[in-house]
Amino acid sequence: MDNTTSATTAVVALDSYRKAQRLQALHRIETYWHRLRGGCGIPRRSDVDPRDMRGVLDHTFILERIAPGVARVRIAGQHIKALTGQEARGLPLSVLFEVPARDALARQLERVFSDPAIVCLPIVADGPTGPVKAEMLMLPLMSEQGRVSRALGGISTFSEIRQASRRLTLARGEVRVDRIDTERQLDHLVASFAEDPAPFAHRTPSAPERPALHLVQDSARS
Repeated sequence: MDNTTSATTAVVALDSYRKAQRLQALHRIETYWHRLRGGCGIPRRSDVDPRDMRGVLDHTFILERIAPGVARVRIAGQHIKALTGQEARGLPLSVLFEVPARDALARQLERVFSDPAIVCLPIVADGPTGPVKAEMLMLPLMSEQGRVSRALGGISTFSEIRQASRRLTLARGEVRVDRIDTERQLDHLVASFAEDPAPFAHRTPSAPERPALHLVQDSARS
């Protein structure tokens, strides 16, 4: 038996398994988001429970919109830190990207919050060991005030991160934009505030009452 061949096959199988796990991360994040929305509208930030996202937290981030086209990273997993080479939490998302890519990134962010829409972007990280291709997914969330000012998202690479890269940029490829129909959510909210109609009691019309006559005795004539 060729032990070298067996060892090589095992390594390839393990690498394929790890790649499949990375590629499934964004799918699992989006599936979770759809489960929260229940088929209509946009879920709230408070609905997101990290305990329900075990296995993909390293790939996950949460954004807060602070200005048109600008969002701050509120939470970021370790996979994102490994890719960018820095702690992203607390930073504007644009800081993680090369300067020439920031205007295009701002336009995509506005799609997430203003349309609102699901946006999935092809990105690439240039590092000392060569480019690392990846995808970034952004899914809108509502704040407790009812505004679409949060986003659940994730970044997943197509290959192993050998060394930390320093900046991301938008890559050539298809940008997925799925606009969300919020009319159904508006109808649901209006219905939830509507009062039940008052019961209608049918009354049979009756004859008008005749004025009552009262006998008044004049004491002066008695």
